[in-house]
Amino acid sequence: MYEDESITVNSARKPGVHFGEAFRPGVTINMYAATTDKMESMRRALLQETAHHLERIGEACDLMARGFHDPGKRPITQYAANAGWREYFAESFVAHFVEPEALQQYDPTGSYDGEGSSVSRSEVVMRMPEPNMDAIRDIATRAEEISRSGKMDRTTWRALLSEAYAASNGRPDLTAFLAPYAKSAWVHELREEERTDHRSVA
Repeated sequence: MYEDESITVNSARKPGVHFGEAFRPGVTINMYAATTDKMESMRRALLQETAHHLERIGEACDLMARGFHDPGKRPITQYAANAGWREYFAESFVAHFVEPEALQQYDPTGSYDGEGSSVSRSEVVMRMPEPNMDAIRDIATRAEEISRSGKMDRTTWRALLSEAYAASNGRPDLTAFLAPYAKSAWVHELREEERTDHRSVA
């Protein structure tokens, strides 16, 4: 989960290290390296990290993995080919915005708009369930009452967070109201768990 995660982009980028590579589909190391402009490289890195925040939306993970395991795929970069389904999706996501024609021609599987795409934009939208706002409002009310009574502990907070996440149907922004009720140690613990989970399935 990314409820308490922020995106940090390295601004200390060096030509020839972080960017400056020519774009060659299937050969380029990654999309943010395939530009001669430092700011453009940073924008691409931000797009890539944003893509990871989409993993918890509805059935997005299943769709992303399905694209990666499609035998007809042709990963747009080396990183997309070698770093698992998450990075295949993230690299394709960046290419969709910065090299859409190249992506559609080289890897229709990874293209949102390609006829051969197995991860189509319309399919993702259709499979995104609506959040249960009534349940979220109820959770917010209970959280405030528990906090005022001095009974908010780690177990209670984690239970409320799980409820809120389920009610939000994968919308991290709709669970942010619980952040003020957490102690820093609880948030740190949650982050460590999510990093471990992310590494174990990558």
